[in-house]
Amino acid sequence: LKPAESMYVGDNPTHDVDPSNHIGMISVRMRRSGKYYELEGKTKPAREVQNFWDLLDYLRQEFDIKV
Repeated sequence: LKPAESMYVGDNPTHDVDPSNHIGMISVRMRRSGKYYELEGKTKPAREVQNFWDLLDYLRQEFDIKV
């Protein structure tokens, strides 16, 4: 797959979101309580979710994925 056809989901903006954005992936930040909650990266994710149910809704709405 090409990076633009791939999605990276993570909670750390500097280790998950920024690198995936840099190579052109779709980045999703899992913003839940924890040590990275207040941390901000240099770039914004394509989407922020609070749990995997929200991620599933995003996949259904934006990519017409049947799960």
